[in-house]
Parts: sequence; structure tokens; C-alpha cells
Amino acid sequence: MLKRGIAFIVALTLSSVLLLPHMTGANANANAIAVNAEDWTEFTSHVFGMSFDYPVGWTVDVPTFTPSERNLGYTITLYPNDEFNAETNKIEIIPQYFEFSGRQSLATLAELSYHTSPFFRDPPAIEVVGIDEIVTAPDKTMEVVHLKTRRPGIQTESLWVSHGKLVYTFITYTQSDEMAAILRKIISTLSFAADAPESLNMLYGSNRNWPSLEYNLAIARDMWEEADSVPECDVACRDAELSRGIQAGMLPAHEPSEQFLEQERIYREHLEKTGMPPSSEGEPGQGAAAPEGQILDTRKALPSNWWAPVQVTGSATKNADCSSAWHGAPKGASDSAMAIDIQQVGTTTPVYAAQTGTVTTVGYDENGYGNYVIINTVANVADQTRTYQHLYAHLSTVNVAVAVPPNPPTPVNRGATQIGVTGNTGNSFGAHLHFHVRYGSNPVDLSPMVGFTPKLGYPTAQSCGTIEDRANSPLIIEPIMFTQRNNNRKGHYWFCYSDQARTTECYMYGVPNDQSGWDNPFVPSQSPELRFTNVYVPAGGTYYIWVCGWGGSYDDDSVHMSYSDAPQSTSDRISFFHPNYWRWSGHTMDIVNGVYQPATFTSVTTGDRVVNVWMREDGMRLDRILLTRSSAFPIANIRCGGY
Repeated sequence: MLKRGIAFIVALTLSSVLLLPHMTGANANANAIAVNAEDWTEFTSHVFGMSFDYPVGWTVDVPTFTPSERNLGYTITLYPNDEFNAETNKIEIIPQYFEFSGRQSLATLAELSYHTSPFFRDPPAIEVVGIDEIVTAPDKTMEVVHLKTRRPGIQTESLWVSHGKLVYTFITYTQSDEMAAILRKIISTLSFAADAPESLNMLYGSNRNWPSLEYNLAIARDMWEEADSVPECDVACRDAELSRGIQAGMLPAHEPSEQFLEQERIYREHLEKTGMPPSSEGEPGQGAAAPEGQILDTRKALPSNWWAPVQVTGSATKNADCSSAWHGAPKGASDSAMAIDIQQVGTTTPVYAAQTGTVTTVGYDENGYGNYVIINTVANVADQTRTYQHLYAHLSTVNVAVAVPPNPPTPVNRGATQIGVTGNTGNSFGAHLHFHVRYGSNPVDLSPMVGFTPKLGYPTAQSCGTIEDRANSPLIIEPIMFTQRNNNRKGHYWFCYSDQARTTECYMYGVPNDQSGWDNPFVPSQSPELRFTNVYVPAGGTYYIWVCGWGGSYDDDSVHMSYSDAPQSTSDRISFFHPNYWRWSGHTMDIVNGVYQPATFTSVTTGDRVVNVWMREDGMRLDRILLTRSSAFPIANIRCGGY
């Protein structure tokens, strides 16, 4: 360790430049915070090769892992004692994920780093409070830059320190005179050992090319440019244009067979005698739970083959929280409006890739995310190619790295690649995993993610869902997430509409409504079809089918469904939808001993499987499909027909 004589030079220099740079005259003494040297003690980090003083009674939280090429994100955290009155409860010490090349000043580098944030498109207001360069040895210098940042609802104060190529950030998520004085005192006592690492390869024991700040800035720029390049006219817009010339009566109606009409007659007679079978506690529009909050109309859907990033087994569950103000549009983070914070994870829970893709960004976000990873996944859905970005934040450890060209991007596999470990880094005051998916600048509804069961309060309630064993999870299919659409059969189409209440970006509507029907016998190749090759089945067996639908009338209220392209008699003629509002139904028109039979898929096997939806009657609307392993699943807990 460097002798305290050198540390004294550092302290003396900083005290004249950084301790009270904005205070003059009588106000300087009035506003200064007393820092008593007798109330401080020394801490030494052998990993960083540094030592510094910190207040007696504070807790130093040191990671248990050894930094390596597979264990990035080593962060030391200082927690105040109970008597401390500042507006925060920690100081973090982080080595940045880029190196100080000397091409620009440390102040410029520190300011530019805020432009790499995945949280905000625009950087915060930045104030450079002080800059200094200290000679720590005949041929070595240590630069120090003092920054304040401010944006509505969040502010930080940080000291940036260079040691060789390494850049350390000492940051707190507040601006108070007391905390600022403590930050400056810590830096004034900072010293490095002669063998302290001076590069990321020395710190992590690796031999690789690390992304430069310029590379990270380019990635951030490309990310926002890609968001802006997402076409405003997507599937709903295109379908609206295509449907303009398709109206009932323009084409010859597809006349139902005599058998079809007879089945409808029996159905109507039985319906008049017995009424509809039960659907849920309270129908939409008739006492169902009220929406918990205003959801952005720009929300997008997710395919049904994503996995929750935290895995649990058996009967264990973890709570998902959605109450953070930082998830919503008012704070400028509309792309994370449907994020979840997974609780009860501590700082040791593995985090896995929610979907196969490539790592695009790894970093530390001074705006609040702490250690984070961004993965890109390309999906072919809804007649287009979409690039979904999924972000994992507040990690204690990062287990993946960004590959610098010409090396290919780092691949990850759904549920198999551990990308990190849960933590409490960044603007986080309790260990949890922040997770969200976005398409362009749009938030993505996480409801279909296998292993996550949303509650009615999703995405705004404090308890908005649970993370559970995938085998226990219901399977939610958003009809707009089809991978193949076979339209223009008998002049009819499944089109996407967004002109009324719905749960995600649009609902699917069978048009034109001219009383056409497909049944008796049902020939799949003749009926308009939505085909989903992206439904993940976590456990084999029988699945009960629930459809959130809206019938054009009691003569336009049925669909056929099948599993693995093979129509089943247990899943055709699903009906009992209302002509005036959305309704869950899990029954077919088959009557056994006076009882309507449940709609089911039988002999389902584990893996990514195919689910088919065929039009039985035009005029039918589809908002959401649910598959459960139990007929007693509390269907009322899953949203149907809008938030």
C-alpha cells in the first residue's frame, strides 16, 4: 500500500479543490459539514488494491466472488449507520466497463458515460463541480472529477477516479452536503498499492478486447436509432388498410352446411334453457375487477415461448412488484412501463436469459440501473420481423460480456445461459431483479412469459404477479403473436383491430361478418387460420383451454382450436361468448348428459409446440387464449378484454 505520506498529498490537494469548491465567504463556514478524522476507520480492498477511510459504524459490503472474465461487476457498497441523516442509504464504488485511454479528459469521459444509459434517451443535467490531477508516484497520476447530475425525481453525486486505464466511480444517489462531504473525505484518503490493477484485464485476469467508451456510445446511439426506425404502421395499421375494401355482402357468403345449421339450432335451444356455463367471478362490464392504472396504448405483445429470468421449482414462488414510479411514462421511461421487479432474490440468485439472443450491452448505469445486461432477440411474428430488447438490472455479478468486432456477438440461450446474479446495485434500496422487454420504444406486456403469472394489478400494483415453477404456470397466448396467418379462405380473414378495449396491442377479428361458418365436416385447409409455432409447453398432459372472446352475435361466437396442426374433437367448436363484452369461455358446444364439455388439448408433450386457431363463425373476436393444467384454475385473476 502507498505510504500515508502520499495519501496526505492527495488529501491536501483535494481539500483545496474539491472539498468546498462552491462555497465562499461567510456561507462557506455556515454550510460546511464537519468531518471528524477520529470518527473514521480504514478499509482495504485487496481486489482493487486500494484503501480509504470511511465513517465508523458504517457497513462495508464486499462481494464474495473473485473478479474474473466470467464474474464482472465487482462493486463495493458502503451503508450508513442508523444515525446518518443523508437522503440515501449507500455509496457504491464501481470499476467502469470501459478504460481510460487518454484520448480525452476524465471529465469528458465521465460526462459522456451518461449518454450510454439504457434508461434515458437524453442525459441528465450535469454539473462538473471540480477537477484535479494528483501525482501519486514519480511516473503515475490519479485524476479525480466531481460530478452532480439532476433530472426530475433523481439526482446523483459522484467522484470519478482514474488509476492507470481503470476508472472508478464513487457514487451516491442523492445530493446533500453531508453525503458530499463524506464522498470527498473518502477520496481524500484514497491510496493505491504498488501492485494495484491498472487495466480491466489485470482486474479480471483476462486477455481480451474491452469495449471502449466510444463503442458503448455507438451501441447506445444505434439502440435509440433502431427504436426510432420501428415503423409506425405495424400489423394493426396494415390490417386496417387491407380491411377497408372487405365488407359483408361484397363477396358471396360461405353457406354453412345443413349439419352446421342443425348444430347451431341445438346449441341455441340448449342455451335458452340453461344459459351460459360459468366463466369467472364477474364478467367484464358486469362487476369485474376495475383496471389498476392507466396503461400506455403503445404496449406490444410477447410470444409465448419466453421464460421468466429467475427460476423456481416445486411449490416455491417469488413476488413480482410493479409499483416503482420509474417504470412509468411520467418519469420518461415509457419503454419500461410494463416492467417487473422480482423480489425475494437476495444477492445470490442466478439470472438466466429469458429468450435466446445475443448480448448487445453490458455496463453500469449511473442513472439508476446499476450493473445491467441488454439482450437482443429477433422474432418472426405478426407478419413482420421484430427485434425485442430485454434488460436485466441491479445485478451483483455479470457473467457475460460484449464481444468487440470483428468477434461475433455473444450468444445466449433461453433458460440455459446464466447472464448474472441478482443484486442491489444502482438506484436500488433492496435486492431485486428489474426486468423488462421493449420493442422499439414500446413497452412489452410480460403476461405470456412462462413462469410468470400476472395478477389483475399488473403492471402497476405492488404485488402484480408471481414467479413460479414453469410446470405450474398458466400459458397465455396473445392472438396477435401468430407466426403464420392463412387468410383469404372463402373470402374471409383474421385481421388485427385496436378500435376498442383489448388486453395487448390488438385483438383478432374474423371478417367480413356475413354469417359464414366452417363445420360439419370441418376442413382445416378451407378456414382462415392463425398458427402459433411459438408456444412453450413446460409439462406434458392435458391442458384446459380458455378463450377471451367477444361474439358478433350469438350466431358469431365460436372458434376451432387444435394442438400440433391436428384438429381434436375436444377443442373444436369453442363457444359461449357474449355479443356485448369480452368473456372468458372454456367450453365447447358438445353436450354430454346435459352438460357442456370443457375445451381441452390431450396428449400434449413438453417443448416448443404448435397451437392452431381456425375460424368457425365469422364476426368472432379474440383477445387472449389461456391454457391451464387444472380445470379449477382461477381464471378471474387473468385479464380479459383490456387493462
